[in-house]
Amino acid sequence: MISHGVHSTALVAVCLLLLSACEESHKPIRPNSPSEQKQTTAADNIRIHPSVDVLPANHLKFYIEFPAAMARGDIFQYFSLIENESGDAVPDPFREIELWDESARQLTLWFHPGRQKPGVNLNIDIGPILEEGKNYTLILSGKWQRETGQIIGKDVKKSFRAGPVDNTQPDPQKWQYSIPAAGSSTALSITFPAPLDYALIPRTIQISSNHNSKIGSSHDGQSIQFIPASPWKAGQIKITISPILEDLAGNSIARPFNLDLQTTPELPKPSKTMRSFTIK
Repeated sequence: MISHGVHSTALVAVCLLLLSACEESHKPIRPNSPSEQKQTTAADNIRIHPSVDVLPANHLKFYIEFPAAMARGDIFQYFSLIENESGDAVPDPFREIELWDESARQLTLWFHPGRQKPGVNLNIDIGPILEEGKNYTLILSGKWQRETGQIIGKDVKKSFRAGPVDNTQPDPQKWQYSIPAAGSSTALSITFPAPLDYALIPRTIQISSNHNSKIGSSHDGQSIQFIPASPWKAGQIKITISPILEDLAGNSIARPFNLDLQTTPELPKPSKTMRSFTIK
């Protein structure tokens, strides 16, 4: 027979256990500290363009966008290019000149043009950087620091396959133009047969019309969309394309990258391409 005192003690112990479990279940989840949050998200927020998985074997440059300003000076120690099958690093692939935008948040990372252009000294002596059909990984070391001293935290990788050499100039006549209807807010879209230079696209493709409100734009390297703040008005719309627009191999609308300027007669000054459409 259990005494009343023992029964009461056991009951109190059970109640205390239940209360403790209840309090534990209602405790707020402790968020990561600021340093933990930055180390786990900084690398994930870095974007490398172009985003496609196949690049021409004569590809020239990447654009790398960072969520915050990065430490500058001697940055190429943090970059490497690996040939996946052998696991070996490609020797001296980069043009080691730092090219930042004003915010220090976008870096233009060049493959050395002297190795990518046939017939010049580095291409002959060392060979091209990429070989068609091989797979590569561009690696940005997680040890690189922001201006504030915080490291990225983990390596950022861009894997791709080298496709055929591209010596074809972009041709705006071969682009696909999707023209919206008057009264709609659908984006005016231009799609390219092959990816173009990510940074040059918004600077070299412009539209003009009788539309009074602001027209924004967005792009992914393979297309560009012009988005109106209010519905489109009926009328003519003109698309102006600068001849300096390039593809991934440096071929511009004006001239191919591999043009030998010493043996080629002087080319006429390139003009802008104009395309006109009717919104109705």
